[in-house]
Amino acid sequence: MKKSVSGIGLILLLVLSFGCSEDNGGVDDEFDRGQILENIANNLIVPAYRDFADKTDALVQNMTVFTTQPSTDNLATVKNAWKAATLSWKTAEAFNFGPVDQMTLETSIDLWPTSANGIEESIQNFNGSDTYLQGIGSNRKGLPAIEYLLFHADETQIINEFTDQHRAAYLSLLSHALNDHAGTLLNAWENGYKNTFITNIGNDANASTTLLSNEMIFLLETVKNYKVATPLGLRTLSDPLPDQVESRYAGISLDLIEANLNIIENVFTGQDGRGFDDYLDALNIDDGEGNSLSTTISQQIEKSHQSLEAINDPLENAVLTQQEAVEQLFIDLQELTVLMKNDMMSQLGLLVIFSDNDGD
Repeated sequence: MKKSVSGIGLILLLVLSFGCSEDNGGVDDEFDRGQILENIANNLIVPAYRDFADKTDALVQNMTVFTTQPSTDNLATVKNAWKAATLSWKTAEAFNFGPVDQMTLETSIDLWPTSANGIEESIQNFNGSDTYLQGIGSNRKGLPAIEYLLFHADETQIINEFTDQHRAAYLSLLSHALNDHAGTLLNAWENGYKNTFITNIGNDANASTTLLSNEMIFLLETVKNYKVATPLGLRTLSDPLPDQVESRYAGISLDLIEANLNIIENVFTGQDGRGFDDYLDALNIDDGEGNSLSTTISQQIEKSHQSLEAINDPLENAVLTQQEAVEQLFIDLQELTVLMKNDMMSQLGLLVIFSDNDGD
């Protein structure tokens, strides 16, 4: 299908013109960054990891019931448990620094697209070992691999497939590994790293404010570039690629983007406490047009929410039937990226420590 949207020229211009932000790490201010860190750690980060641990507990329990007695009802229940765990991770993945980075767990939890052929091969070659996953590539495990196993075919076929004990054992390994990772991360934050995070109040490359702001912006870049631009075909300058959406089997791509956008907003505003908006306001930073930069960013976040809501489920259909709406979401996310990555970071004297190639 050929693209026929008049706004495509603007979109490509935005893609091509997007560049690295410059840091001006010499901002002199007396704002207590520790207030942001304490609020985010106590009210967003630790609760996010705790929720993910709870949701993966439920996934393991429902997986056990399903693999013991495959049925339509039990399949529906474990599918819902997977959705809940995945949506929970879409919040927690805004904090992919510290323990998750040090223990290199991110790709073991959520690397997409998953490899259907690789999963089938891993099931066929399963040797019954509890350590089998250690030799398996990340694109054959984690949340996307579980999604494939539970959603890739109709209910009847899925239920029949799970009469294969190797398949059931593989799903069990995947679910337990995910739950173990969730518990490990929660424990690391609750028993040591939270205090390290809160007290590291500088603004150098390893400071907590730098890590937090960079991960927020990197997640925004990931949503914009990989979850929206890639299936639209913008990154490859091609026709839409609907099979490149996140969650292609379960069809909840838009829900996952919404969860990502919600946590980006909550980190920026601090939800009910101190956030980056307060930091900008304390320094009286404007957007160059007489408005506070924090207000301009908040308004752009709301525009992105509205553009997302204008798209009909599933995204893999929308990139073909609602190209203008999806492209508008891309434009709004691009504008939000510029405001945060260029304007906010430079005004606050914070370093951008990931390259454009990381998220572009």
